[in-house]
Amino acid sequence: LAQLHKLGRNVPEDCSIVGYDNILYSKLVSPSITTIEQPIKYLGAQAFNTIYKLILDEKLSDIHQVIDVSLKKRESTK
Repeated sequence: LAQLHKLGRNVPEDCSIVGYDNILYSKLVSPSITTIEQPIKYLGAQAFNTIYKLILDEKLSDIHQVIDVSLKKRESTK
């Protein structure tokens, strides 16, 4: 954001910014950053379970999973 300001660009008028993971920083800066939120604890648990099954040489029931994410719209997008 600071670099865009130095270049004379305004957010979100001149460009939009979208972050990922909905980290605390995205709420604290000005303008606050629109971000994609994903269930990080769930992703970690699923990754652990998959690795554990591979270590035990068990068959994986799901190779691919679709996990819902959500968009937290804030001030950095129109």
